[in-house]
Parts: sequence; structure tokens; C-alpha cells
Amino acid sequence: MNDYEDELLGGTLPELTPEQEAALAAEQEGYQSQIDLLSEPEVPAQSEVPQPVATAPAPEAPAQQQDFFSPKAFAERAFTAQVGLLDAGIDALNLIPNVP
Repeated sequence: MNDYEDELLGGTLPELTPEQEAALAAEQEGYQSQIDLLSEPEVPAQSEVPQPVATAPAPEAPAQQQDFFSPKAFAERAFTAQVGLLDAGIDALNLIPNVP
């Protein structure tokens, strides 16, 4: 193996000068502070005047089980693909200039 592969695969790291170690530590602290800022949950600003909360009655859930088997719902499901193809064809014709 050559020296480059030896360094990549487990060779010894070069010694750092005290200035380089200080610069590396400062860089790591900067990264850590950025990580800490990003990981802190955002606290919404609280207004001094409490806002009134409007309460509305919960909407009633539609009876989906009955609607699924209704004739109208069956017809809508049966013709959805055909209507989509017809709509795509009409849109294609509308792209042609001078077609009334």
C-alpha cells in the first residue's frame, strides 16, 4: 500500500499546533451552537392581552357508509374515468388555434 491509502485506512494523523487546535475547537463550538439553536423548540410570542377563543359546534360527520352505496355515488365512481378522458380531449382541442 502507498502512504495515501495508509493514511485513509488507519494511519496516524499529523500533530496539530496549539493555534490549529484552538481554531478547530472554536469551529466545533460554532457548529454546536448552530445545532443547539436549530434543535430548540420555538416558543410563540405571548401577547399581553388574552385573545377570546371562539367555540363552534363540531360539524356532524356525513354518513359515508350510506353515501358509498347510494346510486348517485355509484354513478359518480363509474363514470369518473370517462369524464376525465373527455375533459383531457376537450383541453387538447382547445390548444389548437382558431378552433371555435
